[in-house]
Amino acid sequence: MNAIKDSIKSGRTVIGTTAGPNVDVSILADAGYDFVLFDTQHSPWEIKQLQPSIQTMRGKQAAPLVRVAANQAYQICFALDAGARGIVVPMVNTGLLIVPMIETNQSLENLDAIASVPGVDGLLIGPSDLSIELGVPLDYSCDTYQRALDKIAAAAAKRGIAAGMYFIPPEMDPNFFVQKGFRFFTMPWGPWAKAGIQNGLSGIKR
Repeated sequence: MNAIKDSIKSGRTVIGTTAGPNVDVSILADAGYDFVLFDTQHSPWEIKQLQPSIQTMRGKQAAPLVRVAANQAYQICFALDAGARGIVVPMVNTGLLIVPMIETNQSLENLDAIASVPGVDGLLIGPSDLSIELGVPLDYSCDTYQRALDKIAAAAAKRGIAAGMYFIPPEMDPNFFVQKGFRFFTMPWGPWAKAGIQNGLSGIKR
């Protein structure tokens, strides 16, 4: 059974983080995250480099997801062969499968068609790319951007699938997006790890 898929269907908020082959994912995979997302679109990593990291996650709490570099069948197959439990597909403008990314005006116009494709589990926003496409670069709190988020959340709710964000914009409260209906996103692990280490060290006399 795919625990991530079951969680999304149950309406629970699913939280993950991002990592690459240069990170000890065995720690992240048992830290409480639901998934660890490996990005091969905006990183130097290739799918074939991810296999050792993904195999390390077997039996761990978090599921490995892969964001492929392009909407191409062979890349999706490579990711699945490497052991990915889910696929994030970038630059989807019309109907596709799994978790298509909503990043363009064309995809906004085709939301219902994309969301209605059998097998789609959620709609995932690429926050930066979408803001640029909307003409409000990185202005995540403006009305134009927020209206687009509401439209995406409504389309997902209509089809009974999850609305998600690739990441929560800096300095913004994740619960703001949860209240909007977003139930799938990543949070950075670095600041939390640093805070935990500092907390542990603060209790030692030095």
